[in-house]
Amino acid sequence: MATTRGRASEDKAEDGPGLEELKAQIEALRKDVEGLAEIARDAASAQGRRGAAAARDRVEELSESAREAYRAARDDLGQRGEAAIDETQEMIRRNPLAAIGIALAAGWLIGKLSSR
Repeated sequence: MATTRGRASEDKAEDGPGLEELKAQIEALRKDVEGLAEIARDAASAQGRRGAAAARDRVEELSESAREAYRAARDDLGQRGEAAIDETQEMIRRNPLAAIGIALAAGWLIGKLSSR
């Protein structure tokens, strides 16, 4: 029995350092995984910041483009309106009696439609 007990002690003695070494390796692995997770978080955060900055830049570009398109359309419509007013005024100067007749007819038609 003494030899069996001696062997069990020896097996435990052999398992002891191996188990401690395994625990140390697991702890080192856990720390490495935590470090990798932190690196991944930092990389994702940096990527998100770059993506947000790129999105902001794109929105600013689109906003400026929309402003320019609005200004161009506003200016074009203003010019067209002014041209229509000038043309109407010129037509009235050339044909004053026709303009008075058209105005009377339009007033009569509006009066008939609004009286119903």
